[in-house]
Amino acid sequence: MGDIRPILVWGRGSTPDEKWTWTENVGGAAFLVLETVESRKRESAYGQLRQKLRDGSSSDLPRIVTAPEVLPQTQKTLYHKVGPVLSEVTYAGNYAEGAVDTEIAVHSFRSDDYFRAIFHLRYDVRKDLDFKRLAFFQLGADRYNDNLFERMAHGNVESIIEEWRPPMGEDGYSRRARPVRGDHPWFALLGAQPERDDIGFSAWPNRALIIHDWQARLGGKTQSDPHYSVRGTNNGTPCAAVELSPPPGLDRLRRGDFVEAWIELAILPKHADDYYGPNKTFKHLLEQHPDSASLVHEIARGQGFEFQALQGTIQQRYLPIIAAEQDQAEFVLVGGQGYLPITVTNLGRPGPIKLEVQRDGAWEAIDSTEDGKIIRQTQFNAEDRSYSATYTFDFSESDRWHFRLNARATDPPAPADD
Repeated sequence: MGDIRPILVWGRGSTPDEKWTWTENVGGAAFLVLETVESRKRESAYGQLRQKLRDGSSSDLPRIVTAPEVLPQTQKTLYHKVGPVLSEVTYAGNYAEGAVDTEIAVHSFRSDDYFRAIFHLRYDVRKDLDFKRLAFFQLGADRYNDNLFERMAHGNVESIIEEWRPPMGEDGYSRRARPVRGDHPWFALLGAQPERDDIGFSAWPNRALIIHDWQARLGGKTQSDPHYSVRGTNNGTPCAAVELSPPPGLDRLRRGDFVEAWIELAILPKHADDYYGPNKTFKHLLEQHPDSASLVHEIARGQGFEFQALQGTIQQRYLPIIAAEQDQAEFVLVGGQGYLPITVTNLGRPGPIKLEVQRDGAWEAIDSTEDGKIIRQTQFNAEDRSYSATYTFDFSESDRWHFRLNARATDPPAPADD
């Protein structure tokens, strides 16, 4: 994963009154990191050949993989949604000659607080595979992690469990395969700072990783809890990365193993003065919890919501999706904080659509063609010729939200067949 940048904060080399400019790049992340005996041998052979070229003892050009990782194969990309309310893109392929199939759905959505990317990971093991190193997700990639920070922290919705200073730039792991427990466990990289003294004013953001759901079978055994590791990186700047790892003692994946997870990558301002966005609730959180694990803890707590369908069928609970019945749906969200997208599918028409929310016992229209308040993204599903409507809302203002949707009025012309 390439460049990642915060939103609604002061940019690099700007002044605290210059908006909408380039913000700081905080490096990359990685999905499946896999090393085997064979891939390490290829890297070793490449290193020897590279040394010969440096010494002038060989004119051969290297034609060998340049890294110890197994690289993905047969990658395909499918664009489901491109915005503006919600984007969704799936990347699918395999590793190690089909030993592991991967399907990674990447989501981002409309908000005015902070940048987050939501990943749905699914890894399926098709053949037994011995490995030397394995990470299911990596915040701060091996060769793209030059955004300095001072501290790491981790916790869950209940508490901040620990905060510490990891070794930076050291080869290998300072922590290996430690269990992660509790609902919505999270990790934070805090105290972000420039890697050079000559960089002028800018708002350097912190990074966070939140695990919203985790299911796995590894080594033929159910693994109800993820594990994590901390590894030193040095791609020009001594730093460290946090990884989601297999359990200790496991060095072979077995056919039928899998990992399925929902993960959030959040890029967070350090201080309230760094943020110039309009979200007063988020600004207040930054004032209360500057450059701290407490902010990530509050964000993780806000993901402990309950989604209920009063009319319609729930198809997905995280990044909620509900299928309408006869172009109508009614649903309740209890708890939650910050932005969340909600999608209503199985609609027979793209509109007019009326979405209402109940306030003080009365229904108030928040998306109505008559009132000119359309804030939705409408999508056509060619497979069953239905439509969906997607919204995002900031759920920080209340603990309970009650919505009803009605797609009514005259049928529009049907889309022409390709």
